[in-house]
This record gives sequence, C-alpha cells and structure tokens, in this order.
Amino acid sequence: MLNANDFENYNELIFCSNYLRNYKSIIKQASNDFEPLIIKKGDDEKPLVFLRSYDNKKSESIDIINGSISVVESVKFFRSITGCFVGYNDITILEIVKNEDNIMEVISLDLRPIGLNIFGDSTSLNMGGNTMSRSSMSNVGSFIGI
Repeated sequence: MLNANDFENYNELIFCSNYLRNYKSIIKQASNDFEPLIIKKGDDEKPLVFLRSYDNKKSESIDIINGSISVVESVKFFRSITGCFVGYNDITILEIVKNEDNIMEVISLDLRPIGLNIFGDSTSLNMGGNTMSRSSMSNVGSFIGI
C-alpha cells in the first residue's frame, strides 16, 4: 500500500473547471483529517489517485483506490497516455486528462457512490446543493472542507 504523503501535489490542477495552485488537499474533513480524494503526481508525471470512503461506525477510512490500484473489485481504474479513469458499474467516479496547457484536469467527478454529495464535470462542481464554476484559488490548505 502506498502512502499519499510520499508524493507531491501537482503545482496546478483544474478541478471541475476550478483552478487550484499551491494547495495542500482537494477535499478534507477537518474533524478527523479524512481525505476522500487525493490526486498526486506520480513518478512518471501521470496522476496517482487515492480514493477512500469513511466508515462512521468504526471511525476509519476504507481504501477504494490506492496509488492508482483498485482495492475494491467492483471499482475499476484505467490509465491512459493522457490521464486516468475510475468507474463503478455505469458511473464515472473520476476522469482526469492532461489538457492542452499540460495541466491535469478533472473533467468528470461523482463521489455520491462513496457517500459524498460532490459531483461535477468540466463546467462546474456541485457540492451539497452549491455550485462552483471557474473559480481560482492559490495557497490554500483545502479546496473543499467537509
């Protein structure tokens, strides 16, 4: 099992049309430091994905994707020349591509299958009824606090 802390964040990341620069985490639960989605820069510059769910009864996280390797049989991880794809049944959980400016871009996201009302595409990000589109943030701890 890989540790996400052993890898660097991308300097820049476009997350469902929102531009992030110099960030520590994408989504973080402050009460227990739980991060359901971590995207790091792999040794080959390709995205290294960590996807986790949280068991409130046991107060522990459950690995779904660890270092771009599926831990849960029903969740599929595919890597391409320009990015990666995570799918569950007919649902696209995550799709990342390298755009024309060589910046990694999350163009499809749906964390509802893992219990979070967070989803989006290349035009906007939806979180619990709120929408963010084309915002820009830099030097932040967490882009989304849950």
